[in-house]
Amino acid sequence: ITLGIAAAFLLMFITVPALRVVSAARKRKDAHVTCITDTHGYDIVAAHIETIIAAHGLGVTRTEPSWWLSAPTKVLQALGGKALRGFMPEKAAYWRGKDLEIAFYPSDILIRGMAEHTAWTQGLLAESLVDGPGLQTFGLQAQELERQIRQIWKVYDDNPHAHAGSRILESRVSDVVEELHKVKIDYDDWQIVYRQALQLARALRGQSQLLQSAPAPTEAKMEDVKHPEVQVERPLASAPTGELLAHLAKDATSLAKKEVELAKAELRADIKREVTMATDLAIAAVLGLVTLNVLIVAAIFGLGQLLPQWAAALIVAGVVLTIAVTVGAVGWAKRVSKPLEKTQKTLKEDVQWAKERLT
Repeated sequence: ITLGIAAAFLLMFITVPALRVVSAARKRKDAHVTCITDTHGYDIVAAHIETIIAAHGLGVTRTEPSWWLSAPTKVLQALGGKALRGFMPEKAAYWRGKDLEIAFYPSDILIRGMAEHTAWTQGLLAESLVDGPGLQTFGLQAQELERQIRQIWKVYDDNPHAHAGSRILESRVSDVVEELHKVKIDYDDWQIVYRQALQLARALRGQSQLLQSAPAPTEAKMEDVKHPEVQVERPLASAPTGELLAHLAKDATSLAKKEVELAKAELRADIKREVTMATDLAIAAVLGLVTLNVLIVAAIFGLGQLLPQWAAALIVAGVVLTIAVTVGAVGWAKRVSKPLEKTQKTLKEDVQWAKERLT
């Protein structure tokens, strides 16, 4: 079990930062919906997600999971034994589309895409999976409250029409809320349980959930929008030329100021985005360096089975030093030995040409 968890963690330690860098380069955002399940509950939630995707036209299709999703699962299945197989599905659920990806881990739903798509999908899944077997909190006390809410949901789902407005079920919801006042849990878990209690209370009153009944946001095509013809007033139509030029100069000055303000605001936003990108790349570089160090240590331990540990360390250090010297020599050979060589040559030619003309 320890070996399986360590190997899966190592894979994710390498892949997750790399995928974050790729997402940032493609201007995509990652969002998450906690959904802790076992093997049986995993299949139920995956089928529910499939229904949500079809009902709301999210534009993704279920396909073979990517290697970064399936590799840790396969490692845990192979090395984790019976203790972990009860929590790992045989095949991970993965949906992919042009602008959106959805990957279902045994304890998390990853949503990757443009910000406007991920925000809507994250909210929709969090709302729609509230009555399923997947738990959305991590704390033990919060999970116990979630289980109570799901028991009430189960009773309600057996006959929604008969249980709508049920005082008994509403009383049970009040008990959960009263208990939520007393428990000491993190705010992240607290607000999830609070939201689930509100959703259940809404269902008991016969009201549909907010996002489930709303259409998914779409980008309207300009050619499909019909604009009514309007009569445009032209207050300066009879004004003399001098007045028109004065208005033109005033409007041009105002427009120039607004353009400068817009450029400043956009420049600040671009700089902020570049700083964020540089920060993410720096984190990825540090993690990559740590991974390289771990691999070097692993190589030393491996050679230490055949050689004395000092000899193994010396051999690995020699290999790394050789690579470093080679790369450094190649890089040094590419240095600029004559700065602005072409510019200096062109300036000399221009000076010579000028002298010839002057003489």
